[in-house]
Amino acid sequence: MRPSKIRVAKYEYSATSKWVVEGLKNNKGKRSRKFFRSRIEADDFARNVLQEQRHLFDDLLGGTPALEVPLEGNGKSLCSLRIRISDALKWLADQFRAGNTSMEPYARLKRQLRYSTHGAALRLHLKRPHRYRPIPHLDPALRARLQSALQRPDLKPTTRAKIEAVLNPRKPHILPTAEHGSPEQ
Repeated sequence: MRPSKIRVAKYEYSATSKWVVEGLKNNKGKRSRKFFRSRIEADDFARNVLQEQRHLFDDLLGGTPALEVPLEGNGKSLCSLRIRISDALKWLADQFRAGNTSMEPYARLKRQLRYSTHGAALRLHLKRPHRYRPIPHLDPALRARLQSALQRPDLKPTTRAKIEAVLNPRKPHILPTAEHGSPEQ
């Protein structure tokens, strides 16, 4: 997994600024750094920068099927805008991995989020799981024959269990054996 590009690090080359936030992107798309006197200031700044995009993720979690983020005022290119948004989501998901359970929806969202372009905007949408429905795999005539065979009183228990398993695939069936009291001993 790729680490988040925005990070807080100790900076030893200055007498006044001991901490740096690296990996920020300005509106021209260039990476920049910001210096701070304490770790707390640097952490607060990084958290605020990354949570600027959080309202987008909250909208997607709230049920909005897709969002468009315009390029105007948000970045130099669609690629840099996508990187900025994915870095913010990665930071939120990393908070869940660090033990903050309130960030679990963002960790799940990170796996489902997909990006596409739409003119001069970046479109965010969720990959929804497919909803499969069972397709009756038996032809109606065969199904009718099996159902009528179940009505026979002289049917062996193993045969009855096999037919029930085919007719009701979602219902668990236990095939009778000698230890379960089958007459086939």
